[in-house]
Amino acid sequence: MAVGASSSDTKEAASQKQSLHSAFQDFQAEVARETAKNMITTPTSRASPSIEEDSLESLLVPGAQGRLQFGDPKKRNKHTTRALFTVTNVSDAACRLQSKIQTISPLHTPIEEIQDTLRAVEDGSEALHYQIDSVTRPAIAEEVKEARAILESLDQVVCAWRLEYPDSSPVKIDNRKYFLDPGEGKSTPTILAYCIALVTRVFNSTAQGGGSLILKLLKLFGFTFATLGGRDLNSEQEAALAGIPESIETLEKKFNLDIKCIPYAICPSCSFTHPPTYPNNASRPVYPSVCLERRAPLEEPCGASLLAHGKPLKKYEYYPFFDWFGRFLAQPGIEEYGNKFCDTISSHQSIPVDKIDQTDGRFVHEFRDKDGQLFVADRGNEGRWFFVLNSDFFNVEGNRIRGKKSSTGMIAMSCLNLPLEIRNDNAFLYIPGIIQGPHEPDAKDAEHRHFLKPLVDDLLKGYTRGVRPFSTFLTRKSDTPYSHVSHVAVALASMDFKAIRPFCGLLDVTSHHFCFLCDCWHVAHLGRTDYENWKPLDDERLRKSAEMWRDAMLKDRKAIERLYEKAPETLSKKKVLYGRIHKQKWNAILFVCDNLATFPDHRCPQFQSSLKILKCNVSKEHLTNLLIDWRTNSIQETQVFVWPYFTPIDKPPPVTSWAPTYPLGGFGDTSANTRRLTPGERTEILEDLGKSMNYSSASHVGGIHRVLQQPLAQGEQEIELRKTLGSFPGISLAYVCTDIEQLPDGKFSKFDMVERLIKWRMTKPLEQLKSTPIDSPALLRRVQQAVSEVVTPAWVTNPPPNVGLYEAGVLKADNWRTLFAIHVPLATLSLWKEASPLAAANACDMASVMDTVMHLVCASLVMTKRKLSMSRREQFRHLLRLHIMGLKQNFPGWIFPSHHLAFHIFEFMDLFSGVRHWWLFPFEKMIGKLQRIPTNHKPGEFEHTLQHSFCGGAFFRQWMMRPNAPPILQYCQKLIDKAYNYDHRPVLHDDAAATTSELIESNFAHPISKKTIASAPELTKLLGLDPFESFTRIPATKGDYTIPIEGALGNSYICFRPEGNYQPGQEWVAAQIQHIFRRHKNSPIQFAIHRSQSPRVTVTDPFCDFWANGFEAKLFSSKFSHTLEIIDMKQVAAHSARWTITDDLVIAVNLCSVS
Repeated sequence: MAVGASSSDTKEAASQKQSLHSAFQDFQAEVARETAKNMITTPTSRASPSIEEDSLESLLVPGAQGRLQFGDPKKRNKHTTRALFTVTNVSDAACRLQSKIQTISPLHTPIEEIQDTLRAVEDGSEALHYQIDSVTRPAIAEEVKEARAILESLDQVVCAWRLEYPDSSPVKIDNRKYFLDPGEGKSTPTILAYCIALVTRVFNSTAQGGGSLILKLLKLFGFTFATLGGRDLNSEQEAALAGIPESIETLEKKFNLDIKCIPYAICPSCSFTHPPTYPNNASRPVYPSVCLERRAPLEEPCGASLLAHGKPLKKYEYYPFFDWFGRFLAQPGIEEYGNKFCDTISSHQSIPVDKIDQTDGRFVHEFRDKDGQLFVADRGNEGRWFFVLNSDFFNVEGNRIRGKKSSTGMIAMSCLNLPLEIRNDNAFLYIPGIIQGPHEPDAKDAEHRHFLKPLVDDLLKGYTRGVRPFSTFLTRKSDTPYSHVSHVAVALASMDFKAIRPFCGLLDVTSHHFCFLCDCWHVAHLGRTDYENWKPLDDERLRKSAEMWRDAMLKDRKAIERLYEKAPETLSKKKVLYGRIHKQKWNAILFVCDNLATFPDHRCPQFQSSLKILKCNVSKEHLTNLLIDWRTNSIQETQVFVWPYFTPIDKPPPVTSWAPTYPLGGFGDTSANTRRLTPGERTEILEDLGKSMNYSSASHVGGIHRVLQQPLAQGEQEIELRKTLGSFPGISLAYVCTDIEQLPDGKFSKFDMVERLIKWRMTKPLEQLKSTPIDSPALLRRVQQAVSEVVTPAWVTNPPPNVGLYEAGVLKADNWRTLFAIHVPLATLSLWKEASPLAAANACDMASVMDTVMHLVCASLVMTKRKLSMSRREQFRHLLRLHIMGLKQNFPGWIFPSHHLAFHIFEFMDLFSGVRHWWLFPFEKMIGKLQRIPTNHKPGEFEHTLQHSFCGGAFFRQWMMRPNAPPILQYCQKLIDKAYNYDHRPVLHDDAAATTSELIESNFAHPISKKTIASAPELTKLLGLDPFESFTRIPATKGDYTIPIEGALGNSYICFRPEGNYQPGQEWVAAQIQHIFRRHKNSPIQFAIHRSQSPRVTVTDPFCDFWANGFEAKLFSSKFSHTLEIIDMKQVAAHSARWTITDDLVIAVNLCSVS
């Protein structure tokens, strides 16, 4: 999914920008000169005062001592005087801007000049707003109010002009306040006090009173500590204590932790979002009292009440994208990442075949701006930013509550330009809004789109017009503001099946339209695995379908469609049908009569004297009765039929040249032979029939397939099958007969096709196909055993030991990933592999089921590789096909839309590179963070708390994560990240990535490493008396490598290649780290390990059969070798999971793919 557009600067646009900048500079210079002129005080003589008409001294009143002073004594203050001068100049400048805009005329002024004038006035108005906002003196509040009123009037005039002359220049973002560092110039104790108070506030949701108390106690602690022993405070200590405010609100304002949202009123009936208005510069938003949304252009407004006691019944707070994006670009390092992303794409001579990082995807190379130019390669000096959109609904109370529950929505975005480890950090994720529960919007009416509209409107502007922040971090010291232009685009929407369909305006995934990426559209095609023959859908077709759906929502049309239902049988049903038709408009009823070629006859004498059917000649009652009489007495069909395929009783069917050809002739021989068709003839007939179908007849094709697949017994059910097949349209029956090569030969009828289908059905199994019986309790117990007993590294997110039971709650996506990467394959192989020491009695009968499970496991492991070559992508699709074919064989009917849509992951690998760059785990983790934020659990209130608390924590962590932050602040950030589960290690992009000494130095400080000789006698004996540096832990490609005594035993289990450097897919041996060391500072890291011994008894390894497909497991002895070996880091593959299945045997699993 791509949103928005972008444009390159033409010469005309460049001249407009230059004139805009020049006008803005001239205006600022004029205001500055006026202010300086009025600020200069000139001495005057008491005897002959010289007062000009425009001088402010005319407002002064002589005092008792003959001195001039302001009339209000409160205005004698020097700062108040200066503020009053500012307000006066702002008012005068606003009036001049109003005069300037009055000089333009739609009839005589060129459009370019109008645009230049409007932009100059807008720039001037922005400067004046900035100046008036700086005035805070309460003594001149009335003057400020008057100046604001003039500016408000000016803005309204500009808005009126913009309705006729929309602005096409980049959107300006004033992000000046985000460059202020509240810790600049502050001492270390002051910064620590800030951190302590803000941590309790933003992460623990401490009340304002509690936060202020912490600040006061910290200030008191600092004072008492500094004066301990009777000493006096020095100047540095006094400055440090003075820098600590006593109010948490003051500190939060210093850090700009709060966000300004737009509160939309939500219709409780249709979920339409009503934007607020602020008439006459009101402080509170104003909304309409009832919903004005029309679900279709010609329908009546919704009319549901929006307010209760003047406040919205439901509210949606939208955090504007441009506000967040301005803050985003103000962060150090962000613009460098964005430029590096674009430069890497531009440097590619062709699209990389191997997909490793986010710049290798086809989409970012081929995506174009609104002018048809390449979005990245033809960007010039502008910035280009891609985003991933996500949305989901979750239970605020957590995942352990099942059954009926409240559902709260979340919309989020991440920036595709950033490196993976930064992009997925919550500090750089953007949440536009939280959707109020407790119920989700109605997906059938596509109500989710209303919550996306404010965001999409901003994104469309950012794509077509671009954005122009006041400054970025790189241009913050430039003398030219608003000089850098960026364009944004949403590269894809990545959501689960339940969320993606309603947010994209598509039918539910369980509908016939289960796929919006290819031409497979009916549930009868769910089990197809011939992906080579699938044809992709284009955006134009989806857009056209959406427009057709939107225009088909009229009640009149729905009522007319009901006319073609089953004929009314009783008088009461006729009355009901009469009422449903008669309430429609006269033109609509006449339209149906015309379609049916049914017109008034001699019983309507007024019609006989007219060549046209007019309202004055034929009443609505007569037309209604005419249609009912036609439906009950004039056609043979009594059941539901598809127009125009009906059979008149007393006259030939009407001829409509534009209607599709009916494929049936008269009644023929019921014993007709089957027509033999070549593959080309069969394809041609199917294409011709498909072109002649409408939506209803095409839907019936799947209905026929579904009927033919149902179990059937001889006798009465055969009669019922004949009756059911006879109710389907003939064109649908012809399509199915051709598809399964049962089309009757010669001239045939609908009855002939029904008989051929019944005879064909009788040659197939009549009883329901049975699934392979599975001892599910035994399998679940084995999975739970694996979860409890398998030793894994600390970074692995293990599911709960009672997984599969009610008490375990709903598993998160990360739990499912670990379960299918480690525990499910181990449990399956140990239970159903005949050679397994823990094999079940029926293991020989479960080989096919085991293969079906393992093919899915291996497919998931292959697709999550860091490096996706073409062979790996093809391997993923082949394994998925084997899995689905196994499902058909072992579990007939157990096919779901997810099985079809999984094939399209192959295409997304090509479009957006590796799955790691667009999977949902970062957003799932973010939902977990939201669930742990303390709230008052009141719908309509806690949504505000969730959004503001999350953003406050993100902005606070952005401040701590700055590259130029002092070392003590960086150390505090690591402590906070570990305490609140933000801790993460950089994930390298190579499957065989090695841990370097530079990576160690960048992740760990000196207290973690220590030099020792006496504590490691085995190592000393092996290395000699030369000094060496020993470590208890070092960072790995994922998590840490540790020695066994460090606590997490799983971190010490590894797999390595005994000879040479390890490469993915090679043989390896399990081992346990005993020592981590390096001989001197610049030497490489080495391990001293004990390798696992081979099994004592030669046995067939039942766990290595799927090694080539990605699941690398191996059987070893439970004993380790007593010989200490030294290996290099390049020999290590990764951590390993270890499961002791007997006293003598263990299974080791290479976690290189899992990481």
